[in-house]
Amino acid sequence: MKTRLQKTGESLQKYASEVERLANLAFSEHPATVREVISLQYFVDGLKEGEIQRAVRMADVQDLKSALLNAQNLRSPLKLVAETANPSDELQ
Repeated sequence: MKTRLQKTGESLQKYASEVERLANLAFSEHPATVREVISLQYFVDGLKEGEIQRAVRMADVQDLKSALLNAQNLRSPLKLVAETANPSDELQ
């Protein structure tokens, strides 16, 4: 699982679902609460964008769903800033 990182172009939702699936397979003998903690840790560790990864860590989220929502909320403004900083040729 440590090698499963968010891929370029992979949505946060898809990445979170895959991490959860892998955790359930790899740690099926552990209680759901343990699998949740493991999923959360691997999700945050594997986020592609370092700025989002740091912000999610600082938010001290307690489960994968909260981490996903936090990352999605952070990504939208960052994406808007990036698009504003690099306008397309169509606008010129």
